[in-house]
Amino acid sequence: MTDITDAARRGLTAVADEKAIALACEVAARDIEKTAGSLVIMANEINDEARQIAAALRARGSRFQDRIEDFSELAKRVSNIMRATSERVMIEKSVAEARAFAPART
Repeated sequence: MTDITDAARRGLTAVADEKAIALACEVAARDIEKTAGSLVIMANEINDEARQIAAALRARGSRFQDRIEDFSELAKRVSNIMRATSERVMIEKSVAEARAFAPART
């Protein structure tokens, strides 16, 4: 057996340290890649969900707009009926007043 000199021992230690550092860097790099991949998957899932929410919101907005248009049409019809009724009542009232003040026919 040969005696390992201090220099040789330091050389072996340096080689072992280099391998340990390289291994630690490789493990860290794999962890970073794995984490990045997971983040991309989560971001894609969030993006898909956001698109679904946006589509649902557009659909509801469109239905809401349709209901507002229906209500607006109904309000116009009610307004027209009320106006016509008011005009008819005013005309009938005017006719009744005119008859009340008209001289009686003999």
